Amino acid sequence: QASGGGATAPPASTASVLVKGALKAEDQACLFEALAGLVSALPEEQMRPALQKLLEGPASNLAELATEAAQGRIAADTQGCACWVARSIEAIGTISKGFSQQQTCAVPDWEAILQVVARTLDLRSGAFNSDIGLWRANLFLCRRMVEVLGDHFLNPLDALLPFLYASNQADLLELTTFAHQIVCQYQKKTQSLLQKWLHVVFSRPFNVWRQMPEDSEQLKRERFELGSALLLLLKESAQRCPITLLEPMLLQGSSSSYGQDLVSFLLQGLQDPRELKALLYATSSWSALLDVAAGPGSNPEALGALPLAQLLRQLLWSVARMDYADVSSQKVLGEAAAILRSLTSTRLLPEALAGQAMEALQQALVAALPGLSSDVAPRQLCEALAKDAPLKDIRVAIQQCAADWHRDMATRRG
Repeated sequence: QASGGGATAPPASTASVLVKGALKAEDQACLFEALAGLVSALPEEQMRPALQKLLEGPASNLAELATEAAQGRIAADTQGCACWVARSIEAIGTISKGFSQQQTCAVPDWEAILQVVARTLDLRSGAFNSDIGLWRANLFLCRRMVEVLGDHFLNPLDALLPFLYASNQADLLELTTFAHQIVCQYQKKTQSLLQKWLHVVFSRPFNVWRQMPEDSEQLKRERFELGSALLLLLKESAQRCPITLLEPMLLQGSSSSYGQDLVSFLLQGLQDPRELKALLYATSSWSALLDVAAGPGSNPEALGALPLAQLLRQLLWSVARMDYADVSSQKVLGEAAAILRSLTSTRLLPEALAGQAMEALQQALVAALPGLSSDVAPRQLCEALAKDAPLKDIRVAIQQCAADWHRDMATRRG
């Protein structure tokens, strides 16, 4: 307080706030968020020093636990140290709420603190893999950095992703949803990251999914939700970065390759016509992949590595039995038409390969439409494909096959 005249504000350089760990987590979060809002509003030349000061505490905590001297302390109180790391990472994520991609001048500071986070998690991953709080803090930070750093986050994410998937406490549904967000956000720019980590990003949830029990309605729902999230991730990846999926799927003679699991999972997505969401994701994935595999500049002969006859059988069987009253059925029809054209077009494929696919298609139609009294609709479909007709015409022909079959089945039941 100043005596006599009005109050005089102290110089800005003397103002400081000391945040001690005695604060409750929610109070600390509120304080950090409020301070970050003030810092982000500062002029650029003042913003970076203020942000660095704000990040100094969490960075110091993390760096301390990454030292060799901290090993004994971690061994004596692993849970306590993991909790402390989680609070430090949460603090960084909370501070980031005051920032966006518009503050480009702060990018080096965020990259620097993310290096500290990644180094600490890498050095202590074995000790901290079982802490759910730390896993959630890391995922929270990653989600925030997508919003704050934009494209600049791709390199730091490469270092943070392994911990997210290595943790035995990972919520794989939430994590797969985040992976889908990453592909949607960065699209083709995700390709190098996916090529490096798809064997983990896909295989970890897939291996859990195929072992999940279905002993109750809740367990069935949980298994379906994880499977649908994984199919959605593959659909988006197939549409944005198709080479990432095609490379392992077309790889032959490698028993350790996860490509066969990818093929099996995408085929399984076609099996149940009652699950239109899964059917749409699977058909969209196959459509995008085959469009590239049979497109210009590709090696169509490599398609022989895929179980195309099985693909055609399962696709047509489900398309004939799905609920056409659901609006999603028209989207499935469009993707199915694109698949058939990619596999039978003599414009895209060598004549011999297209001929084999057409023969497999005819056999698949017989299997999918048992008891069909007339072959007019299937013949019209094959003729449309042979003429390389527009997708609209192919889609109409597929739907006519299904309509004729349903009419015959209804007549027999009546």
